[in-house]
Amino acid sequence: MTDNNTARSPLAGPVLVTGVGVTVAMWIAWFLLHMPGVRADTTIATPILGGVLLIGLGVGVSRSGRGRPGWLIGLLAGALAGGLNLLLLGMRIVEQPETTEQMGEAANTLAPNAAIVIGGFLLACTFAGAIAGLVGASLRAPRSGGNAQLWLARLGVVSALSILPLLLVGGAVTSAEAGMSVPDSVTSYGAVSFLFPLSLMGEERIFLEHSHRLLAQLIGLVTLIWAVYTTIADRRTGMKIATWALWILVVVQGVFGMVRVGEDLQIMGVVHGIVGQITFVFAVGLAAAQTRGYIDAPGLLDDDTRKAARRARKLAVVTLVAVLVQLIFGALYRHLGVEKGAHSLYAHIGWSFVVLVLVIICGSLCMKGSRQTRPGKTLRRIGVLQHGLVGWQFLLGWAALGMAPPSKADRPIPSADELASAHPIEGIEAIFTTVHQASGALVFAAVALAVLWTHRLRRKEP
Repeated sequence: MTDNNTARSPLAGPVLVTGVGVTVAMWIAWFLLHMPGVRADTTIATPILGGVLLIGLGVGVSRSGRGRPGWLIGLLAGALAGGLNLLLLGMRIVEQPETTEQMGEAANTLAPNAAIVIGGFLLACTFAGAIAGLVGASLRAPRSGGNAQLWLARLGVVSALSILPLLLVGGAVTSAEAGMSVPDSVTSYGAVSFLFPLSLMGEERIFLEHSHRLLAQLIGLVTLIWAVYTTIADRRTGMKIATWALWILVVVQGVFGMVRVGEDLQIMGVVHGIVGQITFVFAVGLAAAQTRGYIDAPGLLDDDTRKAARRARKLAVVTLVAVLVQLIFGALYRHLGVEKGAHSLYAHIGWSFVVLVLVIICGSLCMKGSRQTRPGKTLRRIGVLQHGLVGWQFLLGWAALGMAPPSKADRPIPSADELASAHPIEGIEAIFTTVHQASGALVFAAVALAVLWTHRLRRKEP
């Protein structure tokens, strides 16, 4: 089928997808290696991160097709990953004070060898990309590659999924009462965020809060890259506008976070939490709308799938609204506690049964799509996804309530001056509540996909 909606770009797509995907993978690995309870030594963390870089670049090039030299794609993707990873490297190229009290003089002060470290890091990433590209090119599958639309869709998936770790870390910040551990909203103890010293990341709450800020900056860059590439590669005006709207939403979400810390407003924490999940769902919907399957679906539609989509469409919208209401109840309780938000806890518990029933019915209607066509199979998968996620989320909610009962909800959030005397983070409790919050975002996204897909399949097109 001839692609009339997009322009071909055999080099930019593989470079962007591979570079961004490797960067996100490296950030996830970095967080896991340095999180409280792990804190891997440099001699362990560096080889692991280097391995993620090499393997990721090699895999990316192996999927790039035979249109361009593998070493060139790997080299450019490695350079892109190196540039994005300067946000993490910045923590190592500044003076390393022992306490936050010393940050007044040390903030934003580069180490004497900073320029050498930056140059060597960028060269190493670029060289590693060229080597991994040569290896990946030798492993290319005969039918790998694709046109600009395929690579744009892949970039959309990578970009949307990159927001999920940000939601997880943000949820961990709330669960660990770490939201006020860094006193200033724009900077971090006076330092530009990506120049905050690694030596001060050993404090658990500072680590979580500052990691959240760094991830937010990365997502801002990733969604900006996505918007720019969409403007170049996708001829649909509405899609161009939508991706730029997403980037603006990410920026606004960052402003909400700064206001929450700067003004110490609990209600802004509620808004920040809700908008964060809406941003993720919006990104998932845009990524789905850029896939070849979504674009071609009306022309491949069968009568059974069309009827199933029509039956499920209105209920999917109602279900999406119900999940959003449930999200609001949960955010009110998590940020306001029992004293100010007891009603929201009981509403959250009671409304969960309504959401459970609606999602099950919506998923069941979606699962009536045909098994014989691609649109029908996709609709069925969305139904199965809704069932699996809502069941998991419902059980996880009760487990989280048992691990973090209302009696613990009103613990004070320690300020930066109170970190030394603050109560320790309860790890198991934080894990359950954080996963519950992130799992809710996945339910929200699954229902949003049902709305998007049933709307797309409402009628046949020649």
